[in-house]
Amino acid sequence: MPVKDWRAIMTTDTKTMSPAAIRKLQDERDRFWRALHTISKYMPPRELETKSGRLYGLPPDEATEYAYENVLNTAKGAIKGARKPS
Repeated sequence: MPVKDWRAIMTTDTKTMSPAAIRKLQDERDRFWRALHTISKYMPPRELETKSGRLYGLPPDEATEYAYENVLNTAKGAIKGARKPS
């Protein structure tokens, strides 16, 4: 059975969430999705190893290190300011 008012399902223990709180959760969800989408577009490790010299002028191990730092920075940017789930 479809819910007529989607805000009715966005509740805490005792009350319905405010529109601002719902917007904050939606923004957080969107930020997480964008980060995961960005990370999913990164070059796979094997491809990075074979193309790193030609594309970036780096040896494979150094290119992998930079790629790892990029993944960490993207993830850190996504969770910055987000509360840890309880």
